[in-house]
Amino acid sequence: METGILCSRGSVDDIVEKGLEAERQGFDFFGVGDTQNLFPELYVSLGAVAAATSSVDVGPVVTNPVTRHPAVTASAMATTDQLADGRTFMGLGSGDSAVRTIGKRPASLTAMADLVSVCRGLWQGREVEYDGEPLSLRWLPSGTQPDVPIRLSAGGPKTLELAGAVADGVFVAWGLTPDAVELAIDHVAAGARDAGRDPDDVAIYVWAKSNLAADRETAVDEMRMQLASTANHALRYDLDAKGVPPAYHEPIRDLQAAYEPGHHLGVEADNPNSALVEEFGLTDYLAERFTVAGTPSDVAQQLEDVAAIDGVDGVLFTADTADQHEHIQRLGTEVLPSVDW
Repeated sequence: METGILCSRGSVDDIVEKGLEAERQGFDFFGVGDTQNLFPELYVSLGAVAAATSSVDVGPVVTNPVTRHPAVTASAMATTDQLADGRTFMGLGSGDSAVRTIGKRPASLTAMADLVSVCRGLWQGREVEYDGEPLSLRWLPSGTQPDVPIRLSAGGPKTLELAGAVADGVFVAWGLTPDAVELAIDHVAAGARDAGRDPDDVAIYVWAKSNLAADRETAVDEMRMQLASTANHALRYDLDAKGVPPAYHEPIRDLQAAYEPGHHLGVEADNPNSALVEEFGLTDYLAERFTVAGTPSDVAQQLEDVAAIDGVDGVLFTADTADQHEHIQRLGTEVLPSVDW
């Protein structure tokens, strides 16, 4: 099982220190978010982490084709990969807070597929056409840039199937329960088979909202902001297709209508999004579906339950806690060593 962690908040120096801590704690990969209004510039941060570390893989979790032209993304990732000596991956999604905070709509499936195709073509030294224009990376000598692994963040059936068709891996963003994960894997496999690919060639990473505390109730209470952001993004569109019980459909829609993107993932005490999960009676359901939370032994057991699901290759943790550095350290010292993968 591979383990990765996402940290975006704070200064570039803070992000570098978290990347170094993730490396010290034995995480396989370290992700940095791409939301220009809320976090430091993605590729400056990634470049700094790449230069400071020596073994952990680094990449965006996740970038999108709305705020960045595909040629910009291809060039930025190729540059970062050189700094990291080949230790990069590219997390890609439709765009959440990055696009909503500037009044744009998330990317279409076609736009995400096009980004994958353009990046791979440019990394291979080919000239490709995009939006009627020929593109090439003239600074990149042909044959010198290996393909960067692309992992698609997917929270819906069609996006999961797209991941199976075009990506090297998928960050499953619609839950950790066995029924949710198994259904997601089925969609990925269907997309792979329809594209003539082997489903086993697509790595499955489950996205785990995480927190450690003296007990599970306290840990979940501290995660209300994370739960609200998850319900706002991962549970958009067809709730039946995502296996959400009908009793929660209206409360989830009410939460999404009230959610404020400008406060996305903020840890301030008065973050208005934090109160929404309690207001709409969603705390227990969202915590059960999306989190590993509680004491270190609680979280270790929850991770073993996830690892027991056939087809899961890794876990991506979030570190949206008040002290992200401490959270990474505690996961690495108090949780992961005791997990029987």
